[in-house]
Amino acid sequence: MAKLPNTYTIKARYSPALLSAFPFFVSWYFLSDNTEFEGLTSFILSIKLFGIEGLTFSIIFLFFYSLVIREISKYFQRKYFTGDDAKGFPTTYLMTYADGTLPDCYKDKFRELVSVQFNFELSNKEEEAADPIEARKRLDVAIGLVRQEIQDGYLVLKHNIWFGFWRNFIGGTIISMLFCVIGILGGIFLVEDKNVHIYFSSVLFFIYLGIFLFRKPILTYNGELYATQLFSEFIGGKAKT
Repeated sequence: MAKLPNTYTIKARYSPALLSAFPFFVSWYFLSDNTEFEGLTSFILSIKLFGIEGLTFSIIFLFFYSLVIREISKYFQRKYFTGDDAKGFPTTYLMTYADGTLPDCYKDKFRELVSVQFNFELSNKEEEAADPIEARKRLDVAIGLVRQEIQDGYLVLKHNIWFGFWRNFIGGTIISMLFCVIGILGGIFLVEDKNVHIYFSSVLFFIYLGIFLFRKPILTYNGELYATQLFSEFIGGKAKT
């Protein structure tokens, strides 16, 4: 029996794939001799995602397209979080003493709970100052253990989905803008009633361009939200036990 997509897969992979492929469906509509903007919504809603045994062109396209934009998105994730000039993932750098976002007492509490729960020692403030690379390596290990402990806590999962959504959507905007350009050119050379198609594709292009230009702050913001919620659920949960 085929395994159904889980909540993360639907919301963080397929949803951004659909949104970023929207210009493709717009061009499909107008290049199919449709000229009225009012019929676009009905056309998109009429596209079947599930057919006989769930295998239609649309669902196959969506599945492979989501994989493509996911790989593009991972490039930006690596660039901003693990590149040469990057600080690391928010789950790591927010818990370093060198970062001033969270108070030191909160970081001390986190280290104390990691030591008790996993019998794993993290670097203290002095040890981190002496060897920051080793301190980050230990934090990376500890965060992996914390993730296993928290797993899919409701708010942690929610923030993880949002981070995955934006990461994949940002990767998809590159292809979206290409679809928009193709749509504009198609409107100029192939569509009889050009104005609506050209205008709509142009508006979409600038929307996707805006998201792409702000890709780093969007990823950082959502990554930090996920990290702080992970810390909060771990510390709060252990404080109650």
